[in-house]
Amino acid sequence: LTIQPGIEVKFNTGGILVVAGTLNANGTSGNTIKFTSNLGSPAPGSWRNLSFLASASVNSVVNYCVFEYGGSGSNGATIFYFTGAPAINISNTVVRLSAGHGINVRASSPRISTSIVRDNAGYGIYSDLVTTMKVDSSEAAMNTLGGIRIPINSNPEVTNSRIDSNGTGIFIDNSSAPKI
Repeated sequence: LTIQPGIEVKFNTGGILVVAGTLNANGTSGNTIKFTSNLGSPAPGSWRNLSFLASASVNSVVNYCVFEYGGSGSNGATIFYFTGAPAINISNTVVRLSAGHGINVRASSPRISTSIVRDNAGYGIYSDLVTTMKVDSSEAAMNTLGGIRIPINSNPEVTNSRIDSNGTGIFIDNSSAPKI
């Protein structure tokens, strides 16, 4: 699926985009791709999420996108990686106003670069399973639970990033050895 720069993808209540192949959402700095609610007065949780399955292509692109008002449903994040999903990178992207976490990488290990995750009810970036994700030159701010959650036995990298005004800055679980 290719989504052209400047397109707004609007979801009805409970809407979800499931990626089992290749997603090419490659906006530009002046012409982003927006994933948002179709409601006239949207609120966090107005739609579910963008979900990457294990069969999603590592060649998928999420670049210069804006995600807002998602995060409803059992996965509780606006961008969700199912267990076994490849490390699909996110760059130059804003994820905001989620009813849950902004991004849940689960056991995937994407690179999240030059992106902003803010004003989400959960963590900005969350993982509950082992990950070696890389967060670089990004911002996690004003997320209710925290900026970033690093799960047990994980070795992620968080570099050149601003973590500010969250419930918890970076939560590091037992036996983790992040590079910060």
